[in-house]
Amino acid sequence: MAEIAPTPAAFDVEVETLIIGAGACGLVAALAAHEAGQEVLMIEADPLPQGSTALSAGLIPAAGTA
Repeated sequence: MAEIAPTPAAFDVEVETLIIGAGACGLVAALAAHEAGQEVLMIEADPLPQGSTALSAGLIPAAGTA
């Protein structure tokens, strides 16, 4: 996966939908908003889009899967 270059500390942008965090939930929310026709901007604190999903070894626990 390519590393995304850091953005300036301050910027002036207007978008219809802002997603904070590029973990599993943020990525799904951004995809859903985009598919609904929204202009989407996603911001992530980490250098790679992974969010807290990376803390669980990339596994997504779900009910009834134990």
